[in-house]
Amino acid sequence: YMRDKKHFKGAIYASPLYRTLQTATLIAEPNGLKIIAEPGVQEYAPIPTNPKRVHNNGEFGIINYGVDAEELVKYFPNAVAGPRFVYPWRFENESDAARLVRIEKCLDTVLAETKGDVMFVGHGASVGDLVRVMVNRMDAKPSHIGTAWNCCLHVFTFDDNGKVTNYSYETFEYLPREKVTSNFRCPLIERPEDPRYQTKAQEKADRAKKSKKSKTSKK
Repeated sequence: YMRDKKHFKGAIYASPLYRTLQTATLIAEPNGLKIIAEPGVQEYAPIPTNPKRVHNNGEFGIINYGVDAEELVKYFPNAVAGPRFVYPWRFENESDAARLVRIEKCLDTVLAETKGDVMFVGHGASVGDLVRVMVNRMDAKPSHIGTAWNCCLHVFTFDDNGKVTNYSYETFEYLPREKVTSNFRCPLIERPEDPRYQTKAQEKADRAKKSKKSKTSKK
């Protein structure tokens, strides 16, 4: 879709966690593009994490902190370390407000140093923040803002002066609806019998259960 419909030949900035680099690779490889590892667009860690927790399949030695420079080259040949990629780069104990400020600063820095089209590959929170920042810079606000589901695509257009002039949410143009999901359910297709596609009520109950378990373990 990015190659044939969008003719994307721009710069790809991705959070340096494994899953976002893997997603970016799916776009970079067939288009002959490079991925720039950019800590500014990463998710956030509200509490300190263990940097040496081993991945379930034993392939990766560090997952909570994402890749270091050596792993970046080893596992992602299409990726390069960005100018702000200094390991360990993971943010901890960051509030929602601080994350929003960090995301906006990252956006402005990247736009200032990059010509042409730019793609950010991030996480639910960082993508949501990027969308909020961009929409706030539009004179005519869009009537509908797409949800930050997994594998979603928000597209913003700039004029020559850097003003955001247009917004589109193109997720369903390239991905079947049953493939669009959060960690719990599809946005438009409810399939309670499949745990990947729980109903909204089930999702809420599941989150509450996890939250209660987390609070109990902390105590």
